[in-house]
Amino acid sequence: MLKFLRRIRRKLADRPRSSYKEACLLIEKASLVEQYGCRREKGRLIDSLNGCVLMPASSNDGVGIQAMIRICLIFLARKGEGTYIHVPFIGVGHQKIDPIGRDLSREEWASLMEGFLNLGQDEVWITDLADSMGKRSLARHLETRSISLVDPVDERENELAATVNSIRDIRFENPASHRVWSLGLEVCRFPVECEMHLDESFIKVLRSKFRKNGYVPKTNFYEKKYLDVAIHIRRGDVWRACKSGSTKRSHTNKLMSQEYYVDLLSDLQSLFSDSVPPVRFHVFSDGKPEDFDDFVFGSEEVASLKLESGLSIENIQFHLCDSTIDSLYHLIEAPILVPGKSTFSVLAILLGESVVLYDERITEFYQYDLLAKYMSGNSRFVSLDGTTEEILVSVREAESLHARF
Repeated sequence: MLKFLRRIRRKLADRPRSSYKEACLLIEKASLVEQYGCRREKGRLIDSLNGCVLMPASSNDGVGIQAMIRICLIFLARKGEGTYIHVPFIGVGHQKIDPIGRDLSREEWASLMEGFLNLGQDEVWITDLADSMGKRSLARHLETRSISLVDPVDERENELAATVNSIRDIRFENPASHRVWSLGLEVCRFPVECEMHLDESFIKVLRSKFRKNGYVPKTNFYEKKYLDVAIHIRRGDVWRACKSGSTKRSHTNKLMSQEYYVDLLSDLQSLFSDSVPPVRFHVFSDGKPEDFDDFVFGSEEVASLKLESGLSIENIQFHLCDSTIDSLYHLIEAPILVPGKSTFSVLAILLGESVVLYDERITEFYQYDLLAKYMSGNSRFVSLDGTTEEILVSVREAESLHARF
């Protein structure tokens, strides 16, 4: 991991542009950018930018949502014939609970996430513009006051209407959209209404960026002697909030109960009971052992689960509060992925080629709407609503698993 971080530092340092810190300062307070076209400077890089210009707003959210904002903006720019301006991660949430992040500075942690996802590969960076125009000239394009897409945002209907109209203007090249936009979560909140459907050709571009990151994990959790199934269970902040009595939709809508996952593991064990090689489960979560009180933990986060039938599932590998990068890497590379109700899982689906076993109670989470058309009819995706035989047939037909059965 430290070798990878040093390589990312060198890569960023070798770019002929303003320092990373200066780039962060240029956009950290920007929420909306002035009308595109005002005070253009002749011969500068900004003259060559097409249509609307899109860049991510400053944020300190988790890596999943920050990555999805950038992905949606890249998609919007390409579909609307605009220009995406890549802003590197400035700060990434959950740093202090990450075993790697807690020992790094804010800038080092952000650089690590930046290099791992590699979304800025082959894109125009904010620092390219700063070098081309000069920092002061670029700063004049940035409004330092925060302006949302609708003011005030009291009613969801108003927010929805204003957001959808703005995004559709960009998506379908309305001349009114020909300005520089700095957008955050709103760009991926209403995928259906905004007709934001990520397609296979675009997803291949994202995977190509990711595959060029040069990352090699210190330990690979998967072995050919097992059929490894990765399960992402969202716990952490959402779990603690709900246990404390929170009834906010932002919490309850993202949570699946303990009983749900006990039943899920029981069904998966039954489904793959005759598989060769034998099945092995990996649970990735930001929870703690005490959050999984139906499981009996042994050494090194290996657990067993006793079922109502009297049988037990042994050798369940728990990866609790592991490094963000290692967890995401192994969700991406899993032979079979059971995603959670989380943007982190959506990101793993986009960047990987796993067979995805999904439950519609999970994919009702709004971020999955971005993948609705991609998932439809795609053999990678197998619904858990079918019969055992139907599911097994579908899994066997998935190309990425042909060699595993």
